[in-house]
Amino acid sequence: MNSYRLMELYYACKAGDLDTVVERLEEGYDVNEVYNTGNDFFDDGITHLMAAAMKGHTSVVKTLVEWGADLEAREMHGCTALMLAVYDNDQIDVAKELLKQGSDWYSVDDRGETVLDFLSEEDRQMMEDFIIDLECEKELGELDSESESDTDFY
Repeated sequence: MNSYRLMELYYACKAGDLDTVVERLEEGYDVNEVYNTGNDFFDDGITHLMAAAMKGHTSVVKTLVEWGADLEAREMHGCTALMLAVYDNDQIDVAKELLKQGSDWYSVDDRGETVLDFLSEEDRQMMEDFIIDLECEKELGELDSESESDTDFY
């Protein structure tokens, strides 16, 4: 496969072209392939998930995760897709989707910064509230499943 074909999935993710993303994944393209050209400072070391997250393509992000995209993959500065979604990009809806899918909001990049460090004060408060709500929902879900399994036992 030539290098252009290898980059097709990457550019489809970056453009938000969900149909092409699904077609390429069905053709067997690697969902976790890292884009490297050696001459593109901003894109080198970026995964398909990171490209979609930075551009705010929530449906593409969700699809990539369903196909097994690594939520905690890191680019050359140690940033995850979640960090890149909010770092200079303000893709809050994508960040929320990544958190729902299990991204680690405690992750630290090479400079020692977390997702919350990349946000404006207003967005930080909103994201903190969202994370608290999400963690509460997860705990309640775990409690519900535990109580269901307890009743299954009897």
